[in-house]
Parts: sequence; structure tokens; C-alpha cells
Amino acid sequence: MCELALLHGKGYSYSAYCRCERGRSALKLDLHCHSHFSDGKHAPRELLEFAAGQELSYLAITDHDSVDAHMTIAAHRGYPNLLPGVEISCNWQGQELHVLGLLIDIHDEQLSQLLDRQQRARRERMDSMDRRLAALGIHGLAEHFKHQHCVAQTRSYVADFLIQEGVCKNRAKAFKRFLGRRGKAYVAIEWCSLAEAVARIVASGGIAVLAHPGRYPIGRLKLQSLLSEFAHVGGEAMEVSYGNLDPLQLKKLASLALEHSLYASMGSDFHDASAHWTGIGKFPSLPQESMKNAIWEHPRWHQFTSGTTGR
Repeated sequence: MCELALLHGKGYSYSAYCRCERGRSALKLDLHCHSHFSDGKHAPRELLEFAAGQELSYLAITDHDSVDAHMTIAAHRGYPNLLPGVEISCNWQGQELHVLGLLIDIHDEQLSQLLDRQQRARRERMDSMDRRLAALGIHGLAEHFKHQHCVAQTRSYVADFLIQEGVCKNRAKAFKRFLGRRGKAYVAIEWCSLAEAVARIVASGGIAVLAHPGRYPIGRLKLQSLLSEFAHVGGEAMEVSYGNLDPLQLKKLASLALEHSLYASMGSDFHDASAHWTGIGKFPSLPQESMKNAIWEHPRWHQFTSGTTGR
């Protein structure tokens, strides 16, 4: 049974699909998910179908360093309302972070240049990993990538390749033996800076959102420092709710968002329907104290969604 299911009956307000009240209408939304253009398992159209099946009003597809999903479904109309997004990997004090860009202009030239650079770095990393694996007698990674849709190549695909080849039993073992920092095939990568990621998002008209802040291996004081710097360089929101989040952490993140004057965002970080513990729109509801600084109160949200009606 998944962690979230175990929390039922323990004073934890959790509904499988987040409902966000605004005025008299209920917004059902998910502002963080992935398609097969990065490390997700499904085509963009499938994500929209999943979201429609759950009667979501808004869905943001936020692939790693890629907006290709939005390029392929640019003509989408109807429910759910599709919001343009991206998730940019970046470096902050030696720590890899992820920053979401919501409501971006997917055709912005400077943003496109940054994403192209990030994708190139990813491909170079995979080439180096392929050579390291070949030196260990494991061949075929480059060929494996030729049969994938991803334009932002990630280590999760390498893990799947190792499982497919019978080298590892699961992703956890693949990362421990080969792909993690101490793995035999690990290759470091140079991401853009936190400041550059935020700047490109903001310049494209988007809202910069710090993704899943509770997942980074940093202590309380360093997280405070990160949030201060994030806000200083132009970041305007942080994810307060996301999948597999315990109630205590939810409360802490809600408090941190208010403390640093950041809007509260939310999203499932959905990748794969076969993972039974996750789903489009599946994450804890925002706590009541986050309603006044919820992401839909951002002026850019009002500007972008004017003329659309949430279910």
C-alpha cells in the first residue's frame, strides 16, 4: 500500500484529486507532470486523456528541459485547459535543483536557447555513460535511445535499459551500481545556474516555481537559504503539495511559502500510470493557510486564464 493511502484516518486531509476552491467554482488542477519527451511513459495526448478522465480543469505538462510536448499539441482546445510549462535542471551550491516554469512562452528565443543547451549537455552525458558501460561489457545504450521519444535524455532511461538487458533487477539497483554518484557509469553534468533558470522563465513571461523543495538532501537552514536566494533572483512560487508528501512536511512547506512571500503551487510529478501510488492530480490538498497565496492568485494566472472557465 502506498504511503499516502496509509495516512487516511490519521488526521490527514487527503483527497485523491486536489480540489481548489476559488470563488464559487472548484478548480481541479495538476501543475507538474511529465510526458515521454522527457522521463515520462506517456504521450502528451494520453496525459490530457488521464486529466479529462479525472475532470481536471487545468493541466501543466512540465517536461525536463523540453517544451516539445506543447509543440505537438499546440492546437489543443477544451478540457482540461492545457498550461505551458517546463522543468529546468539547475545548480545551486553544488546541489542539483529543479525549477518549474509555468505559463511560459514556449517560443521565447532565449528560453529555447537554454533548453537546447541543456539537452545537448544531456546527450553528451549519455554518450559518456554509453562508453563507460561498454567498457564494462554492457553494450547497446545508444541504440536503445534511438527507439525512445525523449529529447531530454535522463538516467531513468539508462536504468530501464539496464533492467531490459538483465543487468539490474530494478531502478534502485541500477542507480546504486551504475548511475548514482558512486556508480560505475556515473558522469557528472554541468547544469545552468539557479539564477539563469529563473531569469529565462521570468523573461519568457512565466512564473518560476521551485519544484518539490522537501526532496532535496539539504537541512532546514540551507533550505531557508535556498528559498531566500530563489526569491531574490526572481523566483515567485514553490511547490507546497506534491505526491508522497507527509502531513507534517506539507504544513512546514506551507509555512515556508508564507514566510518567504512565495505563491503556493502543487502538482503530482506524474510519470507513469503503472506506478499505482501516483496519478494525474493525485497529491494532498493545499492547507487552508495556503489559500491566500495559492498560485491561482498570481496576476499572471489571471492574465493567462482570462477567458477560460474551470470546471
